[in-house]
Amino acid sequence: MREKVDLKNQETTKNRETDTVSLGNEPVNKTSVVVLAVGDVAQWRTSGRNLPWDTQITFAGFEEVDAGFLNRVKPDIVLSPLLCRTFDCSDLAQSLQSTGFSGRYRIMSPRIPRPTVVLTELRSLYPSLDIDIILDSVAASNGVN
Repeated sequence: MREKVDLKNQETTKNRETDTVSLGNEPVNKTSVVVLAVGDVAQWRTSGRNLPWDTQITFAGFEEVDAGFLNRVKPDIVLSPLLCRTFDCSDLAQSLQSTGFSGRYRIMSPRIPRPTVVLTELRSLYPSLDIDIILDSVAASNGVN
């Protein structure tokens, strides 16, 4: 079960969006939502996670996300963990804002105390981004990274 933090109401609301799309090295033909999942791809693979390298979603390491990469991928939404070994959500938000990214940035997190405090801070640091935190019970039990 996923929940989306609603900062205005200071509560969580159910969110079940699952539309995703992927691409190779060519620009995307925008017929549906393009999702970029950023994390420690090597760790995901070595931990036995089966990453769908097809037309569903694009996976990338933090070090790959720059203006050229984002221009080629053209994601509508970027997903990342709150924290991982190589970066945290603030590092990625800073990178996204500096490249002029104009899509949605969603942060996957296990339940944390007072997520609205984290969300308020991120939104104040990166005002040009559409940022939300998704609290995910799967992330809590398996880790998102």
